[in-house]
Amino acid sequence: MPDRAEGGEPQSPAMMNAHTKEFEMPTLFRFLSICAVIAGVIYGTMWALVTFVNPVERDVTIRIPSERINKPQ
Repeated sequence: MPDRAEGGEPQSPAMMNAHTKEFEMPTLFRFLSICAVIAGVIYGTMWALVTFVNPVERDVTIRIPSERINKPQ
């Protein structure tokens, strides 16, 4: 009786693996767990960048041709 636990009660298909009889994680839960871990890593990386990287301030000069400012009429 491979589909029964030690106590004689039947196991659900999610709890039983025919070869190893170990807990098998459902596919949707596994997918959501992986997505949550990836999102956590991305969030942690962004937090670390905001916390530890200081931007360097510098002056920016953009030359605009006078033709663009004083258009001929």
